Amino acid sequence: PQQPSSVSFVCRMVAAPTTLSGPISFTFRVGVLPHKPLPTQLWFHRTMFAQHVSPHWVKTPPADASQARRNHGLFGLEASNYAFPPDYVTGLPETSVPKLLPETAERFSKLQEEARTLGVPLKHYFSLHVTNPTTDEEKACFAEWENGTFANTVSTKSSYADYLLYRLKQVVDAGNIRALYIDNTITFASINPLQGLGYRNAAGQLVGEIDYRAEHEFYKRLYVMMAQKWGSDFMIEQNDGYSPFATVFLHGESARMISLDAAGNPVFDFEAFTRMRYYDNPKLWSAPIIWFGNNYLPDTPGRPYILGPKTAPWELMHGLLRLHGISSDHASGQHYVRIMRAFRAEDLFDLRGEVEFTPWYDAEKFVKSNHPEVKVSVYRKGDAVMLFAVNLSGAQKDLQLTIDRKALAQPGGDLWWYDGYHEECYLTQGGDTISCPMPPYTFRMLMRGVPTGYF
Repeated sequence: PQQPSSVSFVCRMVAAPTTLSGPISFTFRVGVLPHKPLPTQLWFHRTMFAQHVSPHWVKTPPADASQARRNHGLFGLEASNYAFPPDYVTGLPETSVPKLLPETAERFSKLQEEARTLGVPLKHYFSLHVTNPTTDEEKACFAEWENGTFANTVSTKSSYADYLLYRLKQVVDAGNIRALYIDNTITFASINPLQGLGYRNAAGQLVGEIDYRAEHEFYKRLYVMMAQKWGSDFMIEQNDGYSPFATVFLHGESARMISLDAAGNPVFDFEAFTRMRYYDNPKLWSAPIIWFGNNYLPDTPGRPYILGPKTAPWELMHGLLRLHGISSDHASGQHYVRIMRAFRAEDLFDLRGEVEFTPWYDAEKFVKSNHPEVKVSVYRKGDAVMLFAVNLSGAQKDLQLTIDRKALAQPGGDLWWYDGYHEECYLTQGGDTISCPMPPYTFRMLMRGVPTGYF
């Protein structure tokens, strides 16, 4: 419970009837972090704040990718680690420090030129706590960098933090990179005496330690480095982990929320629904959330972005994300035609600007649904309103949404609402109710105050 001057934490350590044979001691730590308001510049800005890699249908080496991007449209940033091919980083470009060596300089230059031609910025991916020493200087320093607990894991409580920041600054300056994606942010305990970490317990066992002050300092220095170059117009995207300095968080890696039953119907994990409301809540993280789960189920071997008639898994997943104010990386085997349709609808509303988002569990002051299986969130931008409704059930619903005109700042009389995704119009004829059919597992984007071309 939160009081004006204090916060009380209640930890329920035992969740089921348990017999204790004696006293048990729990040791834990709490890191108190500064909390900042969620930016109103919303997080669906695909040019700057979209996926951390290109969608797989354009994810090819730069020399072969230009035409594919022009055919399909590039709605995110190119990952500049393409410039560091596997033969220079032991086969694992994503887990090594970027190095502008003579061998990689030409490739990196070509990638920069392609980005300029396409009019998109570069984003660079790097791994924080896992690396492969590939140069003589890295091999010479690795004894001080490594944790000694897991292979190739390193600690920011070492000169590795200085070296990584130095190499990142080289790449950022050379490529005018304004966005970074940090992977492997999970911390590993260290038993390296050169770092001053690790101790022996009463039984003589060596126990690892993590210095979260060193973690905090690394993230702060990285943020300051980007802010000094770009002011406020930059992005630091981070996988799940600790950092008050990330501007975007990437959640859900390797998680699957939707599966198919034997009949091919979507099966929804309601525990995931709870997770989206709490753990993946952008307001709690005070930064936008992008989803990077294995959400989408291809049914065409070799062409994972073509789902044929099976649109329900994708529509349900996309609907759930937007219902909770979460973006997605749009790179995990999605239905390309449906993606572009949803993007066109979002661009009508222009989610890139100053947008007020109200999630479904707080939205009843604006709109009420006649079916508990249909949840509705509200997006507002100036005079424009979007009611984002999702049918969580496998049955079609005759949906009736009752709006509060005053709360939504809507005039009296008949009101047209345009579903930008299905390209259909619905009318509240003098009353306050919008009536429309709601197919199973799909979403509707009912908008007013946008340039639809219909009214």
